[in-house]
Amino acid sequence: MTQRGTKEGDELLARIVLRSALCARVTQHDDGSDPSMYDLDIEYPDGRRAAVEVVSTRDREALSLTATIVRTGYTAHSGLTRTWTVLVDPGTRVTDLTKELPGLLAGLERQGIARLRRTGLDPWPPRLRELGAVSCWSTDPTERWPGGFRLNAFPSAAWNSTGEEVMHATEQFLSAASDVAAKLLASGLPERHAAIVVTVDWLGVLSSILDGVLPESPPTLPHGVDCLC
Repeated sequence: MTQRGTKEGDELLARIVLRSALCARVTQHDDGSDPSMYDLDIEYPDGRRAAVEVVSTRDREALSLTATIVRTGYTAHSGLTRTWTVLVDPGTRVTDLTKELPGLLAGLERQGIARLRRTGLDPWPPRLRELGAVSCWSTDPTERWPGGFRLNAFPSAAWNSTGEEVMHATEQFLSAASDVAAKLLASGLPERHAAIVVTVDWLGVLSSILDGVLPESPPTLPHGVDCLC
């Protein structure tokens, strides 16, 4: 999904949640005519209005990596006798990696190495790590998948966070996203909401929220933000 598509999806989700939670009409405010516009308008039954700015915790670097990997697909190579899967970290320069990967993997095959784990116990070629590879393994080739390689993003894992850790992460996120408070302040409205869509990029926080973990104290919000959702 494109960045514009994810943003539109985030705003739609925020509209649904806010409408249900506040029993109010929530409409689109930002029409793209000005970069400083806040995203949504809340219209309460008694006539009051509030501004909403929607942001998400998506890791743009990770999204870009996933999109690049999908575009790259499976690469068959005559110099390889096995089918390789290579896991890579966000920030990997996929173009550079795919140029050098056939030669590096062929070197592993000549040594009889079929797998390299994430740990430092296996005989890693230094260049393979430098290019962003995290681990790799190979299988016998098939008619559909002849000798070659595919890339995948390394899966993430995390412990569940406590309620206070969730709140601390949120406070840090908002303090770094200065444009959120700026857009809300520019609205001139007395009530201003920051709506954060928590994604799998915050795996520990997301798991905790899904499990119903709640903080014991209210958040410390930046000037210009009155409510957090």
